[in-house]
Amino acid sequence: MFLPYQTPQPVIVIPSVEDLVDEEAVRTLSTSLTSAQQATASSNSTDTLPSITATTTLEFAGQPSDQEANIYGLVTVNAPSIFSSSSFSRVPIDLVCVVDTSGSMQGGKITLLKQTLIYIVDQLNELDRLAIISFNTTAFNYSHGLKRLNQQNKEMLKKSITENIKASGGTFIGCGLSMGIELFTNRQTKNPVGGLLLLTDGQDNQVHDYSNLMNTLPEGVLAHSFGYGPDHTAGLLVQLAEQGNGGTFTYINEEEAVGPAFAMTLGSLFSCIAQQICVNIEFNGEYKITNIHSKYKYEPEKLPSSMISFKLNDLNSEERRNLVFQLYIPKIHDQEEHQIGHVSITYLDPRSGLTLTTNSVPFELIRVPQPSPELLEVNYTLDLQRNRVETALVLKQAMEENNYEQSIKLLNDQIEKLKKTVSSKDPFCQQLIKDLEHRFQSERDYRSTHHNTYMQHSSERGTWSSTANTSTTQYTTISQTTQAERFRDSQSLKLQEKSDNSLDLILCKVMRVPEYVLGKITVAVLRSLSSLNKDYRYNLELKPSNILINHLGEIKIRNFDVSKRFMASYDDSRCYMSPEHLEGTPKGKMDDIWALGLSLVEMAVGRYPIPSPTSDDIDILFKEDPHGNLPRVEGHISHKELCMFEMMEWIVNEPPPSLPQTHFSPEFCDFIDFSLKKNITERADLNTLLNHPFYKQHELESQNQEVVAWIEQICQPDFVKRRRSNGGTSSST
Repeated sequence: MFLPYQTPQPVIVIPSVEDLVDEEAVRTLSTSLTSAQQATASSNSTDTLPSITATTTLEFAGQPSDQEANIYGLVTVNAPSIFSSSSFSRVPIDLVCVVDTSGSMQGGKITLLKQTLIYIVDQLNELDRLAIISFNTTAFNYSHGLKRLNQQNKEMLKKSITENIKASGGTFIGCGLSMGIELFTNRQTKNPVGGLLLLTDGQDNQVHDYSNLMNTLPEGVLAHSFGYGPDHTAGLLVQLAEQGNGGTFTYINEEEAVGPAFAMTLGSLFSCIAQQICVNIEFNGEYKITNIHSKYKYEPEKLPSSMISFKLNDLNSEERRNLVFQLYIPKIHDQEEHQIGHVSITYLDPRSGLTLTTNSVPFELIRVPQPSPELLEVNYTLDLQRNRVETALVLKQAMEENNYEQSIKLLNDQIEKLKKTVSSKDPFCQQLIKDLEHRFQSERDYRSTHHNTYMQHSSERGTWSSTANTSTTQYTTISQTTQAERFRDSQSLKLQEKSDNSLDLILCKVMRVPEYVLGKITVAVLRSLSSLNKDYRYNLELKPSNILINHLGEIKIRNFDVSKRFMASYDDSRCYMSPEHLEGTPKGKMDDIWALGLSLVEMAVGRYPIPSPTSDDIDILFKEDPHGNLPRVEGHISHKELCMFEMMEWIVNEPPPSLPQTHFSPEFCDFIDFSLKKNITERADLNTLLNHPFYKQHELESQNQEVVAWIEQICQPDFVKRRRSNGGTSSST
């Protein structure tokens, strides 16, 4: 049973204050963009600005003049490629992000969401406006209205995202959705492009019908929905997107894909070049459109009709829309001219603010008593588009079919139908068949993925897709790809190259690293070594500065090419060399086992373990920091500093470091002992360690959330400022 949506009563109401659009600056930008387009047209030796165009196609090139028929027709609307990497080469946007922060978003999801929101803030410019709303069972507007993204507001929003967005509570999509739509309906001013991004990873605590609410979303504002993980209701999110002025639905089946998914949608908003599009088709005489196979609104709704107008909300750079319909072909007594109708397009150019109309393009059909066989061949392009729209319709029907077996049967029937078509061997049709044949691990994954596939094929607009979906890649534009790559590059820079995420610098912040974190580090490093085992050309230089951990608790070994750039010195690397390598034996696999063992001891006791810490040193350490989560004390565990040659001599001649079972588990102590055997024949090899109880204990995922919580805590901006110095509090860093 669907409950009618009722406006929630917010717990805390903070006045929403809109930053007004700088209309003079927008007009100046519009003039600049128009001039740039004219310059482009001049350089290409044309007199016209880049604009959208139309092409026409009929199922057959000719039809017998003395027979009636019902054939397929096609109008293709093409957008030019107009792309620039500059944020001031596009029209400004109003963007509202409505994001789920219920309890199920805890851990990696909420961290990735924060990174994504911060990325969005960074990508917008001072003419754009942004609002960020979170919801669980209540909604909160972190921006307190649509804010222009000047530097001050950017810093304010990023601080609020980092410090205030937390995961807790249940789920009520309606409260966040209502607040987001209200910001649009109450706007005093507006930018040329508007978008609402809705993300949820769960389901409403009660089922609601949001149809009336979505009807209040202003025209021109597209609602894009994102289902994060397996527990969302894909059918609801598809409905919200379709009712949201023809938005998109994205199924995010991988946690780390939330950033690229949002970035691709941002790329769509950035590249809008046409709005309020009206595709006007008119046929002559008794030629009439009898059926519509595309999803777009059209007038008149009552068919057949010789005139029809399709309504499209917007079109982005490089996109196309293929409008498929059926056409009644009447008998004729006298031979007619080949032109039986025409199409033209009227649209608003958001860059100039002008309403433009394209030149009329004819439909051509040869009418003779006996057409040649060539004239009666099915048009290949039209057959492709017919396969697309029919597959989209079958996907929709299959997702609405509650019986899982019957749903799969619908797809199998469509596969057989596709194989019999004229264009069946086309790469696109082969990809369609492959996608329909794909078998999923769960019904939820099956339905969410195919909901996403249906939305892309029916709208011909690309979104982020899983690897199970290959047929929709043709809809991805340069702007979308650029934004997705830009997001990945920004995160790669932060997580791979940023030195404050390496273990040696993390140890500068904390007294020691707790054993459960070291267990996860062990698993990650051994897995990396195992994956490289067959091709040992990699010089890993395994040591704390080359082991990275990010805010998601993900652990990896730094790539050697990167490692060389970050390497402090050759002496630093020699601190982790095995005894046999220091004595001249060539580097081999067993050296990495030694380096791992030594690095783990260093993390466990809070300092480089040569010379080895005493039991009293470790007792003091655990007394001061029993849980491994306190800021580092300056000068704790004082020990004799050795020069490099003394250190190398100690490694070769003195007993290796070990850990006491009074403070560490027997499994961890045993793992360290086997890793740091000075005699290489006694040292555990990789396969032995992969089967060691300490590895097996931490191979499971049960402690991942604890690791994420620990790394989030120590990476808080004020963590180091709380550092204690010799029992006192110091504000120094």
